[in-house]
Amino acid sequence: MIFLILIIVFSKNINSIFLNNISFTNYFRSHRQQSIVFRGSANIWPEKEIPYFVSPMLDYALINAALYRITKETCLMFRYKKNIKESLFIYLPGKYYETNLGRRKEIPHKIYISINFKDIGKVMRETMRALGIGYEHNRHDRNNYIMVFKNNIKPHFLKYFSKKQEMFINTYDITYDFRSIRHFSSHEYAKSSKNTIIPKEHSMELVMGTSGYLTFNDAKFLNINYCSYPHISHPKCLYYGYQDPRVPTRCKCLPFLTGNQCDLIITNDNYCTQDNLFYASKTPSNITLSVGGRCFFMIQTGLGNRIKMFMKFLNIRRYTTKKCTENNSIEIKTRKDLSTSGILFCPNKYDLRLTTPNDIVAIVSNFPQSNILLNIQFVEHRV
Repeated sequence: MIFLILIIVFSKNINSIFLNNISFTNYFRSHRQQSIVFRGSANIWPEKEIPYFVSPMLDYALINAALYRITKETCLMFRYKKNIKESLFIYLPGKYYETNLGRRKEIPHKIYISINFKDIGKVMRETMRALGIGYEHNRHDRNNYIMVFKNNIKPHFLKYFSKKQEMFINTYDITYDFRSIRHFSSHEYAKSSKNTIIPKEHSMELVMGTSGYLTFNDAKFLNINYCSYPHISHPKCLYYGYQDPRVPTRCKCLPFLTGNQCDLIITNDNYCTQDNLFYASKTPSNITLSVGGRCFFMIQTGLGNRIKMFMKFLNIRRYTTKKCTENNSIEIKTRKDLSTSGILFCPNKYDLRLTTPNDIVAIVSNFPQSNILLNIQFVEHRV
């Protein structure tokens, strides 16, 4: 079995890491998975520019902000119209966030937005569904990742929890993503606040259904279906990168990778610890990292082993927050497919203890520039 090879390239101005293409690709793609885009083009609209109308009873700024977050990551454009008859999508007031899946005979396509609970992530979720991208928990292989309790679901909404057969979906080698903006929370459409979905990875329960931005793979689903340009040549994109939807002559890379083919690890910001590769051996390690910026760190151990970790923020008084989001946390990726979303850990008085399921862990931060410190103790855990 081929080991992960990292060749460190030093220079005075560059602190990037060149990834050996063959071995790293093999490592990342050792598990081939499925996504949830339905077969054929019947659910996909031919338009890349979507005219839309917003009911006066809804918060236009909320809808506009949600659509901007989709536009920012794709080639799609949304144009506001004052006239319903000129619109392809119309946002209407409702008790819940709901819409039908993808392109239908009925035009304009109705998207219902809760008038009692504002949630930008759910506006984006239902817009993606209207665009033909199904819910993450509808995948045919979901039983490997979640448990669905149908008896706890309000009867009218059971249709949103149905498991699709493999014959009805396309596969894009993308791993199940608990933090996908298209994933329901653990109590979505529940009777008496009971759990409707429980993840088999219990650490992901609190982050399901809470995303306010497209994950890397959410955007990838949209771009594969709406923003692919096979007639335009571009470099071979490595490590889950793909053709950039806005500049199709280049690759769109994972946030912590860069380079012509997504084969370089980003240089950490000045507010981050510059060393970003560590190895977990049988001797315990104790490091303190500056994570107050756009930072990326990777810890690896012997092939087939795991990493036992203890993490704690040190100077937290001014950074303590009640709600953990993408903007005020570090993301801890413990799965072999590092394109998949990880656990969020925010500055607070608590520590985080975990044992990785694999021999690698990545830590990504996107704090505003600050002096936030993270202490990590880690050791190799032999299986």
